[in-house]
Amino acid sequence: MYGLFSRKFARRERISQQQLHDLQSGYYNIPIGRKRVWFHVASLGEFRQAEPIISVLKESLPEIYICVTVFSPSGFENIGDKEDIDLLMYLPFDTRENANLFLESLRPDLAVFVRYEIWQNYLWIMKKMQIEKWLIASAPPNSKSSSTFFSNLYIQGLQLFDKIFPVNKLSRSYFNRIGIQTESAITDPRYDGIMRKMDSLGELNPDIYNIIRRYQKNRLLLTIGSGWKEDDQRIASPVSTKASEIFTIHVPHEPNPDYIDYLKSVYLNTYSLSELIDNTLVQEVDTLIIDKVGILIYLYAYSDFAYIGGGFGRGVHSVGEPLGAGLPMAAGSEKINTSPETDLLLQKDILQAIKGMKDMESWLDGMLNKSTRADIAQKSKNTFKSMTGASTIYAELIIDKLDTKKNNQND
Repeated sequence: MYGLFSRKFARRERISQQQLHDLQSGYYNIPIGRKRVWFHVASLGEFRQAEPIISVLKESLPEIYICVTVFSPSGFENIGDKEDIDLLMYLPFDTRENANLFLESLRPDLAVFVRYEIWQNYLWIMKKMQIEKWLIASAPPNSKSSSTFFSNLYIQGLQLFDKIFPVNKLSRSYFNRIGIQTESAITDPRYDGIMRKMDSLGELNPDIYNIIRRYQKNRLLLTIGSGWKEDDQRIASPVSTKASEIFTIHVPHEPNPDYIDYLKSVYLNTYSLSELIDNTLVQEVDTLIIDKVGILIYLYAYSDFAYIGGGFGRGVHSVGEPLGAGLPMAAGSEKINTSPETDLLLQKDILQAIKGMKDMESWLDGMLNKSTRADIAQKSKNTFKSMTGASTIYAELIIDKLDTKKNNQND
């Protein structure tokens, strides 16, 4: 059905059906006797929450068999080969036939769904098969439908889980208000993945590092992470007026040529990274555009503070990596509450909501104050530390559950 509207989903359906056939036929050679845990994620973002749990599970219990299913094509394509995953598949569309075939073939000992994922047929059939089902890192859906039908369907889906683990106390309160009982809140396991990633970071590419240091000089470093035009319309002028004291690195969400040309028109002395590689003729740069993907986390590690893009558009980009770097942050106010942790960061003044130019000017003035900046940076580091450790907690709960099931089978 989805294939009628999208070539990408048509391709997804072809691959999914082939994978389901291969699973049913025994092509994947799933070893008999190994405990099987099935993780389902919507896309790459949710996989980042499951990934550190899977890593701890494999470290603690190497013989465990891990199957990961993904709904979105972008998520499936970007996860790629991971040594801790034994089987990566698209989740077959939620029909009774697909769910029956998948579950009868995989026979997981435990199913772990991440964040918002609720698939009624899979959940009903697992209930009949007495397969335990958990929803982890759970939070209220981003968009709350006004339709009573969809609201009731959502609640009915939640009721099918054996355990629901909210990502924080606010999320737990939400579930309790709609009549859903939950376990105690456990922080987002994605922060453990960020911590591992930051701990294992090598050095930034020397060419890029040298360019930054050449033009930064004695100025503080502001990184604009995942920037959009809607952000630039409000922050470019205040940033440019502080150019004598602040060197800016702009990492566009989509570094296409038209957007890069726009950035050059609104920021002061602006050049792209590719223009400066092996170019010693440029003498002064106030804004460096990163037209290269995959290095934002490195840039946060070198920064003094960060502006996170998306708050005036699709929603604020991830605050996890700048928090892991111990940075004070700001973001557009219109869609700042797109993740459960932003409320906490706003309350602690680690994250500042920016409505327009005046707010940006005020925030930058605060960041120029060494004492203010250091105080917020320390709160950022402490908060990040307090939010780590969830992957170990989840892994221990899963292992305990598998051990309990094994002992019950032996009795």
